[in-house]
Amino acid sequence: MSAARRLGVPLLLTAALFCSAAAAGDFAIPDVDIERVRKVSGLAGMADKCGLDWSDYRIAFLARERQKPWTEEQIAFIDTLFDAGLRLAADSLPNSFCTSKRIERISIFMEQRQHEWTEKASAPDRDKKAPAQ
Repeated sequence: MSAARRLGVPLLLTAALFCSAAAAGDFAIPDVDIERVRKVSGLAGMADKCGLDWSDYRIAFLARERQKPWTEEQIAFIDTLFDAGLRLAADSLPNSFCTSKRIERISIFMEQRQHEWTEKASAPDRDKKAPAQ
């Protein structure tokens, strides 16, 4: 069993604690951003299930998030949501999910997203916008 899989339950518990804190306003991010992180991490979960390396995808995503006006607490919350979403997605997929065609499509889509995030992260400050409210 991989270290990431062994950490699945603690990550979910940590996410639940962060969600409670967010509800109290400590690390609050808008629901639309929570949903966006869920979708992004879901792709990483598919990649994980299929044995693909998703580490560069995650690094590019978090680098882009750091360009937004989030606090460090909010970045930590986003990172925790990513971990929890990845585990939930990977654990919910059947072993038969990973066909060669799906693996190729997941890989291509991750590369495209990484490229988009890298370009946006290196864009001038004028492109910075506040997270969705």
